[in-house]
Amino acid sequence: MIGIVVVGHGEFANGLKTAVELIAGPQDSFEVLSFLEGEEHQLLDNLKQAIDAVSSDKGTLIFTDLKGGTPFRESVMVASQYEHCEVLTGTNLAMLIEAIMSRQFIETAKDLAMNAEQTGKDQVYRFVYEDLDTEENESDGI
Repeated sequence: MIGIVVVGHGEFANGLKTAVELIAGPQDSFEVLSFLEGEEHQLLDNLKQAIDAVSSDKGTLIFTDLKGGTPFRESVMVASQYEHCEVLTGTNLAMLIEAIMSRQFIETAKDLAMNAEQTGKDQVYRFVYEDLDTEENESDGI
């Protein structure tokens, strides 16, 4: 199974973990890291430990919050030291759930990353009240 690490500013990662476990239950090969003020020097070591804890021959996928932020930059630096380690940024709950639910069926971290990336993009939607009048949205529960 492909390992998953989630890292972000503040309690971002812990919040996603709580939501994931509410929806999909406790997860194996799943680690979360909080990046708190003053912990810049610890993040690199914490990322290595988390990757080592979840890594498999299929690889590891790291989810981060903001492109260009410290968790993203440190993740990219660490991932380059591992074979089959991918980094995604701009993480939302939908893409994380998709990765959690499909990682046992997908063979590589790269393929899982591409799948999760597309799901994340597909889940960004601006709601328009006029959309309530369409039959198409009735199937979405609204």
